[in-house]
Amino acid sequence: MSFRFHQAKPKLWTGPYGRIPGESTVFHVRTHPRKRVPWPLALLSQDSDLGFCWAVEGQEIHELARSVVKAKQFLGGGQGGEFLINEFGQVLVPSSKGDGKRVCAGRIEGCLRLTNPFDSGILDLSDDSNLKCGHPWRMPYVGCQYNLAAGSWIYTTLETKDGTTYPRVPRDAEYLVQSLRQIRPYGAARFIVNPCGLVLTKRQEGSQWRPVYVGRLRAGGWFETDGGCGLNLVTQKSRPGS
Repeated sequence: MSFRFHQAKPKLWTGPYGRIPGESTVFHVRTHPRKRVPWPLALLSQDSDLGFCWAVEGQEIHELARSVVKAKQFLGGGQGGEFLINEFGQVLVPSSKGDGKRVCAGRIEGCLRLTNPFDSGILDLSDDSNLKCGHPWRMPYVGCQYNLAAGSWIYTTLETKDGTTYPRVPRDAEYLVQSLRQIRPYGAARFIVNPCGLVLTKRQEGSQWRPVYVGRLRAGGWFETDGGCGLNLVTQKSRPGS
């Protein structure tokens, strides 16, 4: 599917915003060195180098960058910064002030294609055609965080006016639990789902934690969306076992 962006008036986001710490786990809008305008990018580590993976050029990409900037300004920020795109295509922009506020700036269809700074190729974040569970993931490790509890159920964290809740995946996700346990056999683990619905986690290799591919979300085995800037979540008040 070709990439499309559906702009929306910035709206406060009250759904999950699972974000793993670090600059390389989110998208960014920065000034493109050649275009001289705000442009989306992701960061990619290779050996000891860190490369900029700029989004492949297109009018829809330009509109995405402009909407992220507008969302930052709506929240009192400046001309760019970090943002996430969840697996439903919702573009989620956090405040730069650290006050916990976020807005939904629109929705994408398709998936971002990025330039590869190390070989001048193109990175397609939806391409898992040659990957099996446990294979190394060599593209940007960008996505929304979710958690696998020690008791082997999947949940996220949601801050509400009544306190913190821990929505669980409301439908059968055993397929995903089994795949995660192939890589992380014991205890609790966190993982991410990228904007194209691919599930990724990290596996310890010596003293390093390296990204690996887990699988792809299946219809009926995940949270649901209302099609706009919202999610339908089944919540629980008590904290799940860790």
